[in-house]
Amino acid sequence: MVAVQPVGQYVTVQLLPEPPKSSILEVVSANADMTQRATVIAVGQGVPDLLPGQTVLCRPLQGHYIGDLLLLPQSAVIATVEP
Repeated sequence: MVAVQPVGQYVTVQLLPEPPKSSILEVVSANADMTQRATVIAVGQGVPDLLPGQTVLCRPLQGHYIGDLLLLPQSAVIATVEP
């Protein structure tokens, strides 16, 4: 894994695998890749409300991949969620 320390209002995250699909119910969405869960790896000094280790919902299409990690602007993080 590449060590990346974001600066300013950026966050480094690692995307989490999608939860298993239900064998009973199928949800069809045209925007399936728009929002994903991720674990915060590091935060820039301009991001006061996130901590490494938190699970968040984010918009990965707004970021840049650096190895296995994703560098996102803080605005691409939508919410924190329970792991």
